Amino acid sequence: MNKLAFLSIFLVIVLTGCKSTGKPRVSYVQPSANTPSATFIGEESPQKIFVKGHEYIYICKVGEGHQSKDSFNTETRIALGKAKFSVCYLEGGNFSEIPFEMELKNETTYQLKLGEHQYTKVNFYVVDTQTGKTIIGPMTVPKDSLFEPVILY
Repeated sequence: MNKLAFLSIFLVIVLTGCKSTGKPRVSYVQPSANTPSATFIGEESPQKIFVKGHEYIYICKVGEGHQSKDSFNTETRIALGKAKFSVCYLEGGNFSEIPFEMELKNETTYQLKLGEHQYTKVNFYVVDTQTGKTIIGPMTVPKDSLFEPVILY
């Protein structure tokens, strides 16, 4: 009888606790190849032994669609016109996201470039690859920790 009561309570907790209350995460779908688009390419800094880990800067969100850090070295196409997107920085447990809203007018390729950084903030640039001209930046954003410290007694 004790096992049956425990199992009943356990199932009630599991079944009620597993119900999701948030919105599902939507993946970004790039426009078709024949849609006029601007292209963004992220960047990765190489890992340094005994210093810092890999650093990534990439387009992580376009409109409501999300992309993973694995998109840093692939082209992200965004349809011309008014665009909302976010540039993200990731290094170990540090993460920064800065949202942009801008008018994309030309079918141009842009490179996201890592700039100087410290332990609490990072700089980045957006460079037009055809002209070499910096169109955004340097932008300085704080690094936020992805993880809350856990103290065990």
